[in-house]
Amino acid sequence: MDNMNLQTVERALVVLELIAQQPLTPQALESALGLNRTTVARLIYTLASRGYIEKDGHANKYKLGLKVVELGSIRLNQVELKTEASVYLRELSNKLNQVCHMGILSDGDVVYIDKVEPINTIRMFSAIGKRVPVHSTSLGKSLLSGIDNDKIIEILTDKGMQAFTPNTHTDIETIICEIAHVRKNGYGVDDEENEKHIWCVSAPIKDYRNKIIAAISTSGNNRDSVKNSNSKEIRLIKETAVKISKRMGYNE
Repeated sequence: MDNMNLQTVERALVVLELIAQQPLTPQALESALGLNRTTVARLIYTLASRGYIEKDGHANKYKLGLKVVELGSIRLNQVELKTEASVYLRELSNKLNQVCHMGILSDGDVVYIDKVEPINTIRMFSAIGKRVPVHSTSLGKSLLSGIDNDKIIEILTDKGMQAFTPNTHTDIETIICEIAHVRKNGYGVDDEENEKHIWCVSAPIKDYRNKIIAAISTSGNNRDSVKNSNSKEIRLIKETAVKISKRMGYNE
């Protein structure tokens, strides 16, 4: 076994791989893994409690749980989302001659999953896979608009609300109001809250369930883009988000 592998995790993954082929009893797992009953029982209990495996009817066998299906679906949706959104994100970036991002909500952070950056535009410290806070970014506000306020408060309390610029909001009430604005008007703003001299607007992307699954944003150095509700940036970001949402099955 590789020295970098954590033995317990390795064993749990082997259990999943074995059960993926066919439902198995604890005794069959003991034999396949070469482990004692207590160790296998602990592995089964942990995986079952997290929803990764579940009892196969009334039989004393275990099969893959819905958590595995959920994770697989999320991954497939992200691949599909990037494929469907790519052309629209590029089109948006070209129209505005600005950097555009697409992000998802993951463990209380925004994670960039796509970025289009035209030549000769302002440079931003961002990259696919990078995590940024929800409270100081327009993407974060758009993503949070899809969950209830109690969960939002829980996320903000857990993550904290660090001030990155003099404009960063560091109180929960203000962020809740900002998110209410997204729900009402269909877009969020970052008024120089995450980086100095950078203003961003964003809009949420919905799927066939009317659930927010991602958000897109565009960033520039024109403050009017976030202060004027009729700005070109806000109009185009909303239009683009609707186009991508429809590709994901959303029906207005």
